[in-house]
Amino acid sequence: MVKRAGGSLLLSIKIDRKSPQPVSTQLCVALRELILEGGFRAGERLPASRTLARELGVSRTTIIEVFDRLVSEGMVESHTGSGTFVSEVLKASRPKPSQPDAPTVVRVAPRLSRLMEQAVTRFGDRQRLPHLPRAFTTALPAFDAFPMAQWARLSAKYLRGARDDIMGYGDPNGSPQLRRALATHLRANRGIVCDPDQLFIVGGAQQAFHLIGSTLLNPGEKVWFENPGAIGARNSLIASGADLVPVPVDAQGLCVDEGLRLSPQFRLAFVTPSHQQPLGSVMSLERRFALLHAAEQAGAWIIEDDYDGEFFFGGRMPPTLKSVDTTGLVIYVGTFSKSLFPSLRLGYLMAPPALVDTFRTIMSKFLQGVPSQMQG
Repeated sequence: MVKRAGGSLLLSIKIDRKSPQPVSTQLCVALRELILEGGFRAGERLPASRTLARELGVSRTTIIEVFDRLVSEGMVESHTGSGTFVSEVLKASRPKPSQPDAPTVVRVAPRLSRLMEQAVTRFGDRQRLPHLPRAFTTALPAFDAFPMAQWARLSAKYLRGARDDIMGYGDPNGSPQLRRALATHLRANRGIVCDPDQLFIVGGAQQAFHLIGSTLLNPGEKVWFENPGAIGARNSLIASGADLVPVPVDAQGLCVDEGLRLSPQFRLAFVTPSHQQPLGSVMSLERRFALLHAAEQAGAWIIEDDYDGEFFFGGRMPPTLKSVDTTGLVIYVGTFSKSLFPSLRLGYLMAPPALVDTFRTIMSKFLQGVPSQMQG
């Protein structure tokens, strides 16, 4: 049963006791949305933990856990003896909030590149279709820690019980079961709320970058790119005809002000905010909002590569850029290459609502999805 909070400002907070998502995660998502939408202003004091616990019918320990998480994300600040306050960072850098209950407004027309637009028109509606690890090699997990025997047993069990449908072409967007499970995983672990239909299974993050670049970029269009940055992504975007603008990074991530100085007009920005590749910095909340604002003003899209997002050493995981995106401009990309193994060649992208039909068309006509056996 869904329980509503009693206070006037907290009426929008709903707790679903039957949900597999922990109550603390539900509350964290709800409070974050209230803050981003302007329900709580920068510098405003949040209700006391005891008050919130009473209003929402949860333990005070749960509320304290939620506050701690929001503090670690930089959304709020805790002052001993005074209470918990919305971060002052939000005053100058928060994007303009959407109207309550209004659908996300996308301020960028989802146009295709000329090359891809011509190809889609030409093909119509038809559907078609080992490197050994070495010490200190980048982008490789610990193979000796992988439960290979268990993986082999589960794979064999799946294939023995497989039906004829896994031998065909399958859903070009990816296994519906995998996309549903992935949507649940992203909500619980990365703070991203999405419909499974927004998810597309691809052959690794590299394919996602190429897909995005070839679909949205025309030759010569400007792309902000972290400097230093991910070589594979850089190559994919160059292959799409992009004119890369190398934007410096520091301990707080991409230097947005420098990007605006170098190229105030750009079509796309590529960032690794959770773990900058290769420097390892985490993008600050202030820089995240600055980037969202810059993209909105320029009419640009943002690729968020959640590089190493599953791994965080010390404290809590940083929030994804997508989880604080109220503009609908962020295209989120992830992969199983680090959490499982790279030869699996399994990745995914989460498209904003305005691009779902576009990517569905491209997937069905040119990629035809990932092998079904790898998605079981």
